[in-house]
Amino acid sequence: MTGSDEPFFLFIGSCLSEGATSKLKTSGVPYRQKLLESRPYNWERIAALLQHPNLIGALVKLTSPNYQQLAYEPNQPLAEKIFASLGLVRHTLFIHDSILTAANEGGSNPQSWFEDEVDQVRVFDDDLSEDAALFWPTPRPRDYFTPPSVKELDFVYALIERNSLNVMSYKTNAEQSIMAITFLEQVDRNLLFRIYVPSGRLWSNEADRLLSLFRDWLIRVKRQRIRQDGYQTSRGEVYEFYAEDAGEIQSLSKEFEEFSDFLDLCVDQPTEASRVLEARDLDRVVVSEIVERYSKEARRLRVDIKHDLETRTLGLRHRLEAELAEVGLSDRELDALVSSVVPPVHGLASAISGTGGASHITVAREIQVNLNPQIIGSVQGIAAQHYQGTAHFGPEASQLLDLIERFAGTRKDELTSALHEFEDDDARGSDRLSAKSRLKTFLAQVGGKIGDLSFAVLQKYLESKIGPGSGS
Repeated sequence: MTGSDEPFFLFIGSCLSEGATSKLKTSGVPYRQKLLESRPYNWERIAALLQHPNLIGALVKLTSPNYQQLAYEPNQPLAEKIFASLGLVRHTLFIHDSILTAANEGGSNPQSWFEDEVDQVRVFDDDLSEDAALFWPTPRPRDYFTPPSVKELDFVYALIERNSLNVMSYKTNAEQSIMAITFLEQVDRNLLFRIYVPSGRLWSNEADRLLSLFRDWLIRVKRQRIRQDGYQTSRGEVYEFYAEDAGEIQSLSKEFEEFSDFLDLCVDQPTEASRVLEARDLDRVVVSEIVERYSKEARRLRVDIKHDLETRTLGLRHRLEAELAEVGLSDRELDALVSSVVPPVHGLASAISGTGGASHITVAREIQVNLNPQIIGSVQGIAAQHYQGTAHFGPEASQLLDLIERFAGTRKDELTSALHEFEDDDARGSDRLSAKSRLKTFLAQVGGKIGDLSFAVLQKYLESKIGPGSGS
């Protein structure tokens, strides 16, 4: 039990490992454990804990019986309440690979169902008696080895999507434990922002300078206590921002948008930029120094971003000219083809969030270029190497990148970053494991759109890159 005024952490389900509890004890953070295998009043208490102002984070694990409980019609209103509350706090939702795979196999996967799972020991709620920790009145409770039905899978998936929950797939308890500890460390250190930038990606050099300016903006203008961390490998660099206090910043994306707009003002309307800072009661000398410095840095960034794009685009044109020599394209047709895959520049923020991807080829209508799908695919691959830093990607990684471009929506940048980090053999084992988990979850979500063979090949690719439970 925890005091009413102290921060605490919440575990829902059997995800309370020895490593996780040791981490919390070291940090001096108390925790609660609650189970879904319980009666309605306990689900109400779970929802209340998720809404508690002192909750700093939650880890949740869903099993097949939990799917049955959540989807049981009388339970659905409380299930909605719990998942909606979960979506408003820092959290990770663990779901076993076999459940995610079952969603692509009509609700059944008997050969591989939980073949790697070992922790089937029954645990009980921290403040319920053993007799009370029972299923609600539901259809006959199933065991852990029976996959959810299609109806149950669809209901829980809808809950996850509606509340934008962070799902992490896992195959073994070791994997789950490593990812849980990583999440707890991030919560303990108040992680605000994390991105992996591949060294070969368009504007990767400019990203470092832009992030340094952003951190300076948060500290000097917004008066936030922010620290920066990360590490570099031969293939890329990880950038991490941490806050001194958990409630320091509510939305870093909004802060970055405001910062990006301010940089544009510094270049185009420095007087207006000064007014923005003066409205924050900053000293005029400080205002003048900030605007002058940011104007100079922003102009340099604009020039460097422009030159980097021009240099890479020229290199792309030369390579396509050599690769497509047999097609017999005119200079005008070649220029149109190159233009169709050049990434747009949306202000200085493109140096971080713009992945420079080669999306589907769209040649101007007035230019008739007859290219078969194989050639188009080759053009996309070459463009990706020039703009996204995917020269070392194999066919499976390239196929997964294409799926991310097509189906990831608002998560495209996050998953593209995860794919690059997963491909980096020198990245931390725990980081690659988390990247792998995100990619596996995404693959399971789009599996029905790509065919069984492609799904199986990409699954094998994700499993083969790093061993289960790798956390070095």
